[in-house]
Parts: sequence; C-alpha cells; structure tokens
Amino acid sequence: MTRCVHCGWNNPGRARFCGRCGALLPHPGGSRRRWLGWGIIAWLTLLLGIGAGIAVRWMGQGREPRSATMVPEASAVVRGSPGPTPWAATASPIPRPSPTRERERIGPENAGRLREAKRLGRGWIQELAFSPDGQWLAVGSANGVRLFRSPSWGEDRTLHTDTGDVNAVAFSPDGRWLASGSLDGRITLWEAATGRPIAILAGHADGVLSVAFSPNGQWLASGSWDRTVRLWRTGDGQPLRVLEGHTGPVWSVAFSPDGQWLASGSEDGKVILWEATTGRQIRILEGHAMGPVMDVAFSPDGQWLASGAWDRSVILWEIRSGRPVRTLRHLDAVNATAFSPDGRWLAAGSRDGTITLWETAEGQRRTTMVGEGEITAIAFAPGGQLLAVADVWGTVSLYEMGSGRPTARISGSWMAAEDIAFSPDGTLLAAILGNRIAIWEAKSGRLVASLQWGGLTGSLAFSPDGHLLASASGFRSVKLWDVKSGQTVATLAHPEMVWAVAFSPDGRWLASASGPMLPTGPQSHEVVLWDVIRQQSVAVWKGHADVIRHMAFSPDGHYLASASNDGTVILWEVASGRRMMILGEGVEPANDVAFSPDGALIAAGFHDGRVILWEAASGQRIRTLQAPGDVVLSVDFSPEGQLLAAGLASGAIVLWDTASGRQVASLEKHWEAVRRVRFAPDGRLLASASFDGTVRIWEVR
Repeated sequence: MTRCVHCGWNNPGRARFCGRCGALLPHPGGSRRRWLGWGIIAWLTLLLGIGAGIAVRWMGQGREPRSATMVPEASAVVRGSPGPTPWAATASPIPRPSPTRERERIGPENAGRLREAKRLGRGWIQELAFSPDGQWLAVGSANGVRLFRSPSWGEDRTLHTDTGDVNAVAFSPDGRWLASGSLDGRITLWEAATGRPIAILAGHADGVLSVAFSPNGQWLASGSWDRTVRLWRTGDGQPLRVLEGHTGPVWSVAFSPDGQWLASGSEDGKVILWEATTGRQIRILEGHAMGPVMDVAFSPDGQWLASGAWDRSVILWEIRSGRPVRTLRHLDAVNATAFSPDGRWLAAGSRDGTITLWETAEGQRRTTMVGEGEITAIAFAPGGQLLAVADVWGTVSLYEMGSGRPTARISGSWMAAEDIAFSPDGTLLAAILGNRIAIWEAKSGRLVASLQWGGLTGSLAFSPDGHLLASASGFRSVKLWDVKSGQTVATLAHPEMVWAVAFSPDGRWLASASGPMLPTGPQSHEVVLWDVIRQQSVAVWKGHADVIRHMAFSPDGHYLASASNDGTVILWEVASGRRMMILGEGVEPANDVAFSPDGALIAAGFHDGRVILWEAASGQRIRTLQAPGDVVLSVDFSPEGQLLAAGLASGAIVLWDTASGRQVASLEKHWEAVRRVRFAPDGRLLASASFDGTVRIWEVR
C-alpha cells in the first residue's frame, strides 16, 4: 500500500495516482520527471485564482543483448551519406497499420483483437534536445517526438513510434540521427532530416529513461528502469555491452566530451563513472543525501560532472579525483541540469518551478527564473543564447540568457487527459486536456476545435441532440458550449467545486455533482438538477459525504446513479429526488458508474480493484469482477451490453464478457492511470483518456 501524502488514503502498491483525490503518489512512476499530482495542480490553480477568459480556436484540421530490429527503408541512401547504410543487411519491418476497411463491432468474440488505431493529444513532456545546429528542438512525450523549427519554433512534424511513449531524446553530434527511448524498453533511431525511422534497438527489460550519443557518434548509451546501462553501436545498431551496478532505475546517462567516460545517475542515489570503451566501473560517486539522482551532465571541458537529485541539491564533482567540489542548494528537488556550451553557467530546474543559473567557477547564484510549474526538462541551445525549459503545465519556454526573459513559448495541452465523450452520432470525440477541451473527428482523428479557458475542467457530456457540450470546472461552474460555433452559451454557477456532469436521455435535464475537495460533513456533497432550456436549477439532492466522482442516467431517464468517494452508489428517482437505494459497502471509493444499455444492470468501479454489477430494479448483487492490486477508475458498457470495459490506475484497460464475467481482453499501452473509457455509439471504437496526456482510440484489427 502507498499512502497519499495529500489526503492520507492508502492506495494499492501499483497505483501511481491516488484513487481518492487524484494526486500523484510519492514514488516514481513510468514517466521521466513528473511528480506533481493532478489533483493538487487543480487545487493550486484554484488558490492562485487563474482567470477564466475564454478563447476559441477552430482548426481545419529481457536482459540478454538482442540484435536491433531494422526497417526496410534502411537500405536507402541517407542524405549526405557516401553510400548505403550498413543496417540494410539485417533489415526487417516496423509494424504498419493495416489498410482501411470496414470496422467490426467490438464484442466478446473479437475483443482480443483490439489494437490501438490512433493516439490523440500531445502527452506529458518528458525530455528536450536541440539539434547541433540549433535549428530544431525535439520534445519527447507520450505521443511520440515532436520537432519544432527555429526561428518561429512552430511545430514542423511529429515522429510517431510503435514502441510506446517517449521518455528520452538525443541528437547525434553530426545532427544526422535522432534517438528516442520509449516506455516499452526499446530505442528508435530516426533520420533527422526526414523523420524516417531507421532502426529499433531492443534489449532493455523495462522502460528507457535516458539516451546519449558518444561525442564521435559511434555509440549510443541508454539508461533504463531495469537498473542497467546499455551501450549500442550506432553503425549497425548492435548491442555492445550491459553495464550493471545500480540498484535502482537509471534516470540519466551522459558521455564526457572526450568520450572516455560515461556517467549514470540512478534512483539509488548514486552516480557511477564508467570507462566507456571497456564498460569498466571506475568509481561510485556518493554524496547525495537521498535519491533519486535525476540528471547528470559533464561540463564542456570535461573537468566537472554535475548531478541533480531529490535531496534539493546539485553536486559538482571533479572528474579526475571523484571529489565533490561544491554543493549547490535548492529549495526543492532538482529534476534537470545542463551546462551552457561555454561551460560558464550551470542551469538547474527544480520541482518548485524555478530555474537557477549558477556560475560554474565560483558556484555563485547568478539569477533565478520562475516557470509556470514544476520543471521537467531543460536544454541549452548550441549557441548558448537560449535555454529551453519544460514544465509540468505543458509549456516549453525559451529564455534569453542575456536578460533571463522568455522570448518564445511553445504550449498547448501537453497535459493529463481527464475525460472523454463521444457525440451521440459518434462523429466527434471531445476530451479534456488540462485547461483545454479538444474536439476531434472520431474516425480520422483530425482536430476540429480547441476550446480554451482559464479553469481546469474535470468532466464532459454531450447533449443527446449533439448541439451542446457541458464541461464541469474546478472554478465552481458548469459551462455549456455550442458545439457548432464553439461559443459558450451559458455558465451555471455553483457554491463549491463541480466534479461531474450528465445529461438526461431526453436532454431536458443536466445533473451536476458539487462539493468541496475534502469531506466536511455527512451530506457535504450534492447533486444539482438543472433545467437545460431555462438554465436554472430545479432540485438539489443531498446524500453523499465525499466527492461524487461520476453520474449516469438510466436509459429511460427515470433514475440517476451517482458514485462517490464515500464508497456508495446512490440511485435517485429523477421525478421526486427520492433516494431509491444505496449500493456499496461505504468503504472503498466508488470512482465511476454506468447503466447497461437496457437499463437492467448498474456497474460501478471501486478503489480496491472491484467492479460490482447490481440488478437495477432490486439492487441485488449479480457479479463481482476483479482487477487485483489495481484501482478501477472508469467503467462503460458496450452499446449492445455484451462487454464491460474498465480503465485502471496501472494504465491498463480490461474488458469482460458481461454474461459470463470472463475477461476477454487486456490493453496495456497507457503508462499512467486510465481516467476514462468510452465506447463509440456504434460499438466499433473504444476510446481511453489517461493521465499520460493522451487519448487513444482502439479498434478490432
């Protein structure tokens, strides 16, 4: 069990986010550098009082070394290359999507063939890297590698991988290649000029957290969650050796400027210096009071090594002796470090949102720049005039070193996907991405609208006619949007935070769940029923003692079910507001609730990994489905009622045959909690929204 430091709830060991308050749990997860809880981000946003101005923008649019897996294009002549690449000899294909064909309805008989068809959203920013000529900035995220081009720093292209979410990126010294390390333990080598994948290097038993090219470009080093460092030969993608010595995940690797040494920083709190040519361990640098050591960087002259760690310090080591020369203190954990190209400055990014610039020679603090949130990655441009900084809010800021002012910003919802909803006709898919609502064409994945405002939304619902979209906000309101124009048509004010919204099947009513973040009394949370036409509240139902996570109307509209952190599901009669029954033991939080399409069953997902099915008419428990050691955050029935899907805190999606209770599929692509799962109205697509910042669409292949 892992205790949440924010609300005190005990969570299963595999959980990364608290099933009660939504905060990130205080131990590393699969991402590279991200520890600030989503629920706490929302809370801090409320405290800071960020404005709620609206802007609408419409758009047209394992341990043994194994050989590298190559792609057929490797035989082509690389731009600037004197001849064919040596990878051609052992080329084999990267999996490609199947040709367009009629999609099958998802059912128990074919759910095992569900595959990821599209990945939407940008995902959390994991790492930054400039190309050697400074013309490109590569951003590694849950949705691949995004390349931004100087001088406008507009997005030029996205490199999508079949190898999972990208935790690490690095350019080769000559700029010809780009390496990306992914959550599934593989590394993709790309031709930088074209974005063409050249090779996949497989060997790590767990996620790759860091990659670095040697100064001559002949080797690539990778650090992994599997506690090893691996060296690869870039000429043919062959594994050279495995370096073992750390007792925790290896968060960072770096070559010395002369290529003689390789440094690695780990969760075990140690920095190990290796001889690059032999893989021999030279010395262990111990000085940090606690791990993890999140980043290591050599000075350009090779005399110093900087290591940033969770003990709120950066230690500057003398390479020749291994002696710590000085310790640079910070107010919070250090996630990222980087030397300026001339070695004069050392930049350190911290969890408290500050970027501190230190004078390397004297260890004097020159200036402190304040970002918009926890700093996740930093990188100097080759000329040393710009410093790129990524933060947990999904913004990449480019700071001018002379003035310390941000000169450019690259932003746009590199944030958690909180909720999703299909339009009633299935043509549109809406998703909450941080403080933005994105609307895509469901089949093509084309972004058609981006609704931006200053609040953090938490729940979405389309009206039955598809004309309105309701969004719940932490700013004590529900906004109604006109889907066609993207304009706000109404704001429904509440006295407390709003957690969930749901339209009645006839579109007459809108239900909203409101209450404080933490329980203050036995009936401190309420359901508010609104007349959609008059935009007035007509009833307030009290009964829950904690946050109401989700609500669902019965298909006939006579009843409303509400699932709460107080461990209960209440069934309300809509006409009278009377509580018909209370389901659940009142112990483990109920995170989601859904009616079967015929209204006969009610399903609810609980914090202890159970999905309970009740008979709606009697409240009798029909079946209990289990996801052992996990947290069920979301449930949804397929349109024909044959399947029940569940989104889990581990990042997995499980599907059961509702008739037999048999598990028929498990989808494991997300690397953070799956906040919501939803079937398309025609039953041919399944969508999932995750804290990893992506929305994924699944179809039968």
